[in-house]
Formats: sequence, structure tokens, C-alpha cells
Amino acid sequence: GFTPRAAASGPSWNYHPLESGYLPGSAFSDPTILPRDNWPYLYLRDRELPVNYLTSIIALLTLAVTATLWTMRGGASVNLQFFFLGAGFLLVETKAMTELGLFMGSTWTVNVLVIVAVLILILLANALATRPWCPPSRVLYGALIVVLLASWSIPLAPLLAWSSPARNPVAVAVLTLPLFFAGVIFSRELRIAPSSSGALGANLLGALIGGAAEYSGMVLGFRSLYLVGLGFYALAWLSSVVGRSRAPGTTGLAAMPEAL
Repeated sequence: GFTPRAAASGPSWNYHPLESGYLPGSAFSDPTILPRDNWPYLYLRDRELPVNYLTSIIALLTLAVTATLWTMRGGASVNLQFFFLGAGFLLVETKAMTELGLFMGSTWTVNVLVIVAVLILILLANALATRPWCPPSRVLYGALIVVLLASWSIPLAPLLAWSSPARNPVAVAVLTLPLFFAGVIFSRELRIAPSSSGALGANLLGALIGGAAEYSGMVLGFRSLYLVGLGFYALAWLSSVVGRSRAPGTTGLAAMPEAL
């Protein structure tokens, strides 16, 4: 739908709106924001969530919430602490996968490294949670919040410019470190949850919300996702404080299904 023509200022295009397959002239205008490490979206012109992404997310969340409400007709309730733990965990995990693309490219290697790192952190978290000298959950929540704030405040530019072979392993460790403290919290709290099945179900539902929240990085940028994750974990801590009056019990389980 465009044909070149000569002009004093250089080549330009004639616009034929009646021809099939044409593109509007605005498609060739300059973007309002240039890609950066914090916002590396080459295919977006502005800080916005594309309509096709938004439609898919709304449809998926609607289906999940509808199915959850259908199964809760008997008066069951959602364990809010595990719901927010799942949301925070999957948000931080998917953010790590996306942000590691800056170091190694968006390839299957990135996903493998993050999944392996998460599995190692799961093993370490469960090992620590079973020790009698393991810190209480309130201390672990505090450490998790400190790590998230530190990750948000410290830029990745110096690490990106690092030429050492240890750069990529260090990047994986730094970006997934919050998951270790989240894993210990999950393991400790699951052992005293009144209903392990209810806790796991709420955790999986929250993980769906956290995965959807990762797309807010298209608007906010990668670094701001740490604050979103911090909000999820703060709500998880508040939920645990409010619900601490429940009768303690031990389920004997210490798994992290939100990492799958």
C-alpha cells in the first residue's frame, strides 16, 4: 500500500488507504520511549499492556476465579497467606526468567538455569525449615522484605558490564535469592497449616495471579516488579498475623508446588 517517491528531503512514501494490506503512516513514527535494561521491549512503542495480552489474562483469571468459586460453594475459604505467598513466588520467579534474558538472551538456557536454581533453593529451604534453630517466620519475612528492597535499589548495570565468567551464575543467584526466604516461609507455614490441601489450592491460585502480575512490567518496568512482589509478601505476612489464632497442626509436608 506504499510506493516510494522522490522528495527534496529524501525518499518518502505515498499512502493508499484503499489498497489491501496497507499500514497507517503512524506505524512509522518514532516511539515515545526507547528500550532500556529496565524496559527492554523492542516490540512496544509505549509503556502499555497490549490488548491481546490483556484479553488473554482477563479470560484466564475469569476462568480460574469462576472455577474456584464453584468449588467453594460448601462454605470453604481461601487461605490468604498461602494465596499471597504463591502470587509473590511466581512473580519473582517469572521476573527472574525475563530479566536474565538481559544476560544470556531469551533462550531455553535461561529457563533451565532458573528452574535448576529454584529447585536447589527448594532443597535448601526445606532443609533449613526442618531444623530446630530455624528462625521464626516473622524474622524470615523481615529478611525477605530486606532482600527485595535491596534488589530493587541496587541496579544491574555493573553486573551486566562484568566480564568475568562468573557473571551469569552470580546473576542467577542474585535474581533468585528472594525465593530462598520465601521457600523457608512456605515450608514452615505449611507444616502448621490447618488444611494442607486448602493451603496448596490457595497457593496455586495465587501463583496464577502472580504470573499475570508479571506482565505489569510492560508498564512499570522490571525493577518495579520487586515492589509488587514486596506488596504480595507484606499481605501474606499480615494475613498470617491475622490468622495466627488458628489451632496449630502439623501436616508433615514441606513442598513448594508454586515453583513447578
